[in-house]
Amino acid sequence: MADQIIERTTRETVRLWQGLNDRERNLLLSLFFLLCCLLYYFILIEPAQNGIKQTQKELVLQRQSLANMQSMAKEIGHLHIQQQAILRDPRQIDALIQVIAKQHGLQGISISNISDDKHHRWQLTGKNIAFSDWIALLEELHKKTLLEVDVLTATRSVEPGQVSLVAELHG
Repeated sequence: MADQIIERTTRETVRLWQGLNDRERNLLLSLFFLLCCLLYYFILIEPAQNGIKQTQKELVLQRQSLANMQSMAKEIGHLHIQQQAILRDPRQIDALIQVIAKQHGLQGISISNISDDKHHRWQLTGKNIAFSDWIALLEELHKKTLLEVDVLTATRSVEPGQVSLVAELHG
């Protein structure tokens, strides 16, 4: 059955084609060629060009991101070197803690270096200080020195919102 349909369609196509004059045949061939070109362009060329443009835009953005990341990596490297230098010198840590405490308006904080041969450790002790001020001090110390709180003991003071705190930091 399929063979009959194909054979019949082929016969009709040949009959129609032969019934056309040369001018009509050339016009149909030109239109067929134009249609093929348009299909080729809109199916293959145009999507590829759009993909290339989009990729070029993304490449520019990625290069900008890379440049930003590289500059940030340099800054982080410099900060890391500074932090390591500070951690190697306990006097710098003591001085830095005092400076940060004064910036936050904290008075009466005592600093003890309880380091051993392998680990750098400090103990901060203060009485009747607002808990939020303690947290701000500890956050800034962490940012500048990478010291982390190991043990934190807080006792409520008589004054509302005030605590007595002992914090052990390690580097």
